[in-house]
Amino acid sequence: MKTDILHTLQAVLLENTTSYQSDFEFDVTTLLEAVNKPKKEDRTYYWLSRPCGTWCLKEKEVFLKGSGAYNIWTHYDAEHESFRAFRVVVEEKDSNRLMGEVIPFDYGESVQRIQKAALPYVYISGEFGDGTTFSKMLYTEYASDEFLRVRVQHGGLKRCELYPESEDELKLRIAQEHRIQTGKKKSTIEKRKCVSR
Repeated sequence: MKTDILHTLQAVLLENTTSYQSDFEFDVTTLLEAVNKPKKEDRTYYWLSRPCGTWCLKEKEVFLKGSGAYNIWTHYDAEHESFRAFRVVVEEKDSNRLMGEVIPFDYGESVQRIQKAALPYVYISGEFGDGTTFSKMLYTEYASDEFLRVRVQHGGLKRCELYPESEDELKLRIAQEHRIQTGKKKSTIEKRKCVSR
């Protein structure tokens, strides 16, 4: 069911995030930019409300071990008492409202699952500051001194996309997480709780 994404998230922000509420301005910009992206995976984010700030991270990157999004999402695994997590799927802009899905899930449990399910990224593609693009290349080539010189010549890096060895495997792992988040499949954590009773 479609909901007003920004209105929903702002209500959570005002209730749960007491410091650094200005983080939400960056989240709004990120979500508004997503509305024009053709692929659903590029319009799907994990949004986290903490007592001290928020994060809005692309779901696909949260599942890529070593990425900035993965490192941020898993950073708080020991201190998540008042955290509220949501999967946000941007679908359309309806007059002044950003419409889509906002699905709540348990942050603490998700961190444990994602740490096990995440795949390392192997390839990278992107665009330089001068508009020149480069296609999928091995991360080791991208990290070389030679490529660093090329990046500098072309005005630095404007944007990049990270990829695992198998994108099909990544999609499968994300789909499994969706089923757990929506209660269509029990997580191994929940199963252990049932057994230990």
